[in-house]
Amino acid sequence: MLFLHTSAFPSEDSDEPLRLGLWAETSDEAPRTRGRRSYARAAAPHPFAASAASIMDALRTLENFPDFGELAQRERIALRLPSTPKAPLPSPDLARIQLSDAAEPTQLSAWRVEANVFAPLAALSFFAALPHQIESPTFMLSDDARYWSLAAKFALELLARQRFLPTLARDGDEYRAQWVPSFDDARDQQRFALLVKAMPPIARAGVVETPRRGVSTPRILLLQFLSDVIEAAVRDWGEQAIRVTRASNVETKWLAALLSDDPAVEAKPAELASFRESLDTWQQALRVMGDATYRVCFRLEPPVAVETPHRSASTKRDWLLTFHLQPTDDLSLLVPAEQVWAERGHTLRFVKRKFENAQERLLAALGYAARLFPPLERALRERAPTAAALTAQEAYQFLREAALLLETSGFGVLVPPWWLSRKAGLGLRAKVTGTKQSNAQVAKGMLSLDSLVQFEWQVSLGGEALTRDEFERLAALKQPLVQIRGQWVELRPEEIEAAMQFWQKQSEQTTLRDALTLSLGAEGAKQGLPISEIVADGWVNDFMTQLRDGEKLALLPQPAAFNGALRPYQLKGFSWLAFMRRWGLGACLADDMGLGKTIQMIALLLHKSSNQPTLLICPTSVVGNWQREVEKFAPHLRTLVHHGLTRKRDDEFVKQASAHDLVISSYGLVLRDEQILSQVEWAHVVLDEAQNIKNPSAKQTQAARKIPAAHRIALTGTPVENRLAELWSIMEFLNPGYLGSQKSFRDNFAKPIERYQDAAAMQRLKSLVQPFILRRLKTDPRVIQDLPDKLEMKVFCNLTKEQATLYQAVVKDTMQQIEESEGIQRRGLVLAMLM
Repeated sequence: MLFLHTSAFPSEDSDEPLRLGLWAETSDEAPRTRGRRSYARAAAPHPFAASAASIMDALRTLENFPDFGELAQRERIALRLPSTPKAPLPSPDLARIQLSDAAEPTQLSAWRVEANVFAPLAALSFFAALPHQIESPTFMLSDDARYWSLAAKFALELLARQRFLPTLARDGDEYRAQWVPSFDDARDQQRFALLVKAMPPIARAGVVETPRRGVSTPRILLLQFLSDVIEAAVRDWGEQAIRVTRASNVETKWLAALLSDDPAVEAKPAELASFRESLDTWQQALRVMGDATYRVCFRLEPPVAVETPHRSASTKRDWLLTFHLQPTDDLSLLVPAEQVWAERGHTLRFVKRKFENAQERLLAALGYAARLFPPLERALRERAPTAAALTAQEAYQFLREAALLLETSGFGVLVPPWWLSRKAGLGLRAKVTGTKQSNAQVAKGMLSLDSLVQFEWQVSLGGEALTRDEFERLAALKQPLVQIRGQWVELRPEEIEAAMQFWQKQSEQTTLRDALTLSLGAEGAKQGLPISEIVADGWVNDFMTQLRDGEKLALLPQPAAFNGALRPYQLKGFSWLAFMRRWGLGACLADDMGLGKTIQMIALLLHKSSNQPTLLICPTSVVGNWQREVEKFAPHLRTLVHHGLTRKRDDEFVKQASAHDLVISSYGLVLRDEQILSQVEWAHVVLDEAQNIKNPSAKQTQAARKIPAAHRIALTGTPVENRLAELWSIMEFLNPGYLGSQKSFRDNFAKPIERYQDAAAMQRLKSLVQPFILRRLKTDPRVIQDLPDKLEMKVFCNLTKEQATLYQAVVKDTMQQIEESEGIQRRGLVLAMLM
């Protein structure tokens, strides 16, 4: 097992950027390797450091992880690690035992390791792609490796949102063009502060503090890493985007240096000093809040509600954009501009807070904001501006464009809640009812996800269904913001055109599968319009309501033929399985081991509504257990074990299986006897320990899917062991096509969740699969109260006379050796005797 670490360390030249070294500990002593020697000459070799090549070999075993071997350079680096006088201490995550660690004093000592060293741009590519959690039998990630992965992702976000600025830095008599990160956004400041606090000590184990470099605190180190990464990335990416062909004055020379390999700017010292002063003034204008203790905040207030729902929501300048001061450490406090102008001194006192130079900063901020949102210029004509009156078109422009631009420039922005709720705009509302064919299937108990249902579509605005006449009257207003039934909504021209075309086709038929995915929260759109609501009627409504809310499912009585008593949670599980069978839906009973999945399945077999047999597939090791459980709890069930060399084949098997209620077979025979098993019309196909089909491309899994059955059930305590692809494989067996193709599932769910911890994708997937999986743990309060009390019994194992004699001889001999030994040898004898 390798335990991967990442430590930051400088190059031998202090002017070079910071680099990251990926190294690893292992429980095996590593052989000495050759590599480029750096300032690690004085450090002793780390006795448990893995080679750089073995680290890259381990990373290549990760699925869908690119090979970054060419980006890294193998070097030997020195690290300061907690150590005893003899050896470095192991990481707590490694199970390597060192008996001397508890007694020996610890100190920071230098050790040499072989590492894969990444320059800033290479570090951005590698660590941004590194997953936060890795399930691998060969290696694990340490906290410091995960930390630098988070730092790289933060740098990538800053680059993507263009949160960086060009500067002209001075080092003695030299001037250098540089790119630096910008933390004007309060959220970026907070994330930076949290990353500084979270830095593990080993993350900077390679940083040596010298008078030339100074003290590298976590804040300085993280800022240097972000600066180096942004500097390298912008230069590399911007070189292809912009080329300065003629550098004659100081400005163009500076611009050329920003996008070239040589950052030096050659010009007259006076010109460089004057240009640097201009840059500082420009950057100061960007940071309108000065010391960042407070900022200017804009709040948009809609007009007073009108009585007529279809009247234009905006007359000339009937929206109001008010001005406030807002402390950056307490965003709930707003100081109105009226209060600012009423203060006569330089210091404004408001709710026990002080605001220095409030009037000057407010006026300067409004001047800068007017360059981003020109309608503010009208307010600046006033002597003491407190608000700006806006037309509906200007208010819409503020919401759509200026609000984000102002917020990213360091201003606070407060918009009406209805805008943030995303209910604005046109959408589609559907009413789902059963067709004649599906109604007949429900009556016969033959419903499936392929059953047809009728969709009746309506256009909705802000969640309100509209008639065609109502919609046409709203569209005639030609306003981007309209008020309907007491709420403001957004109305875009392209949505109006899409809605006009949609009215030509108001209803259609689709499958219950599609209706179910839309009802359970999967994203959907039709003709360019989002689907906002699905309303069901009749049996479709009953079905979807019970499916979404399994807690309110009606409990069935225990089958009379069941020889035993089901516990309450088991009775609920049996009732849920019966409900899923009634509607023709595949079900996964994922109770924890020991909660009785077997007897819940047996109860369902006794409650069957078909004379067709049930096929049970299980591991070979539990075939006998299933046979004994059925004989114990359902002795009247006719059971056939299809296993071994004497098993029937072809027509004999079909005839024999039809004469039994339950046929038990094993996974080993699913592929071998696929054609034989497929000849029988099964009432159920049940997979016990369903994780055996977790590999969707395995032939055994594909064969299990091909066996025809009216209803399918999976029993497993671990529906997901390692990857989400296992969940797709089980669901594809239960309800084919429900989660889409394997590729679409990987793109829409597996990658966003496993790589980027996408909460929205995780919630969508949970909404889709939760109705089909019943998962209970032994620790659940509703389950543990139904379990019997824990019984503890002491069982004494007496030694025979010969065993006691041998035991006494070992103790006597070892105790004599312990008396004659000292130190580590004595402790080792004690451990050996215990083992």
